[in-house]
Amino acid sequence: MGKLLSKPKYAHTRYSRQTSMDTDQNLVNSVQHHPPVHSDAVTSLGYVHPGAILSGSKDQTMVLFSYDRQDRMPEVWSGHDKEVTKVAYGNVIRTAFSASRDKTVACSEYTS
Repeated sequence: MGKLLSKPKYAHTRYSRQTSMDTDQNLVNSVQHHPPVHSDAVTSLGYVHPGAILSGSKDQTMVLFSYDRQDRMPEVWSGHDKEVTKVAYGNVIRTAFSASRDKTVACSEYTS
C-alpha cells in the first residue's frame, strides 16, 4: 500500500527541554523534603486546598498533610482492614472519604 501520510511528522526538538547547569541546580534546590507520613506505599492522592494533600496507603491509613506549614502535624485516620485505594475530600462539608479493598467506604470530618 505505501506510507501512511495522514499524520504529519513533527520535529522532536520542538518539544525538548533546554538544559543548563544553572536551571537544573535551581530545580534541585527548590525541592522540599518532608518526613514520611505512611509506613507503606502510597496508593492514592487527593487535593484538599493549596498547601494540603490527602493520601491513602497500603498501611490502611488516610493522612491529611499540610506541606506548606512545617509546624503542623499530619492528621491520620485508620479503620480499614485492607489497603486504602481511593481518597477524596469534600470542601463544602469538610469531610475526607476513603475507599478500601475491604469493600468499605469511610468518612472522617476534618476539624481544623
